[in-house]
Amino acid sequence: MMTGNNDDSGLLHKPSILIDRQIFNLQRSGGISRYFSELGRALADREDWEVIWDLGRTANRHVVEAEISPGLLLAGSSATGDWVRRLRKVASRRITAEWRQAVAIHHTFYDPAILALTPGAVRISTIHDMTPEIYPEWFPTGNPHRGKQQYVAASHAVVCVSDATRTRLLDLWGPLRQPSHVIPLGVSPRFSEPAPSFSATEPYLLFVGSRAGYKDFTTLLAAVAALPQRFAKTKILCVGGGRFTRAELAAQEQLGLRGRVRQREVTDTELVGLYRGAAAFVFPSRSEGFGLPTLEALASGTPVVLSDIAVFREVADTAGVYFRPGDVAELSDVLSRVLTQSHNPLAALGAQRAADFTWAATARATAAAYDDALAYARSYG
Repeated sequence: MMTGNNDDSGLLHKPSILIDRQIFNLQRSGGISRYFSELGRALADREDWEVIWDLGRTANRHVVEAEISPGLLLAGSSATGDWVRRLRKVASRRITAEWRQAVAIHHTFYDPAILALTPGAVRISTIHDMTPEIYPEWFPTGNPHRGKQQYVAASHAVVCVSDATRTRLLDLWGPLRQPSHVIPLGVSPRFSEPAPSFSATEPYLLFVGSRAGYKDFTTLLAAVAALPQRFAKTKILCVGGGRFTRAELAAQEQLGLRGRVRQREVTDTELVGLYRGAAAFVFPSRSEGFGLPTLEALASGTPVVLSDIAVFREVADTAGVYFRPGDVAELSDVLSRVLTQSHNPLAALGAQRAADFTWAATARATAAAYDDALAYARSYG
């Protein structure tokens, strides 16, 4: 069991939570690492918990741009190479020193090796989605969240980022013995603060993140190709997700979209401008745990076009425009209507909706989950 924070005088300090390095070694950018970097920064503003960062020399963009100044930054290797081997090496070297300064660990991913190397620790795990478990056919190379069920079983509190995610978890694995919390994500104030829009000579639709499989980027391509001729100059701008594959380029060519689809890697500051300048943000995904880009687009006052799945209704509510997942004709019709509007009436509603989601609120609820984890550990071990 981690020993906590007692100084030589015997005075009890506020407890400390260690945020482990797993996701920061796996991602240079992405929704999960953004969540933990923002959460950790918000927790640092609180008086009830102290954050210990296990980052090493991470190359993760969200950590760098958040300018995190942790109370303790553990030394370690860079974010390249065999991550499983490095995680084991770092954990085995540090587990009797810095890691034991924390009373609990908030795990950022699901590597079973970390469980084996931290016996007796008080643990909190966040479940972001259950997509690989419910739709294994979308992951032909295997479940990328291997070890997730082990983490749920070993944790003293479980955090789910949405009601939709918690419902799926319970449906699949049954009732949880330990406390569970639904804690929505937040959105940085930068997305709602005054900022210049990206200057584009022609209207563009914004797509953010991975395009593979269940993200259903192909439905967006087909819907844009089906738009009436008067929208022939409308572009698609993809942010993140890596360069287009040969298959994606071939699909664009086949649909007559050559030259109308672009991909960029951008900073968070640049991303704000891209949201602001977009004719609409489009999220056609068939399954999500939360969908942070939806919240960012709402906060930016950007029209939001979403596949009609439970979690998007949970996040956007009446501030979004919805279409049946995978329905090319319906999405094309929705886009036609959005592109026709010179002023979208949902912009103000979207900003109002996004104001309900703050990282301070996420941190407050997460600190309560840490308290529950400690109480559960004391009562049940």
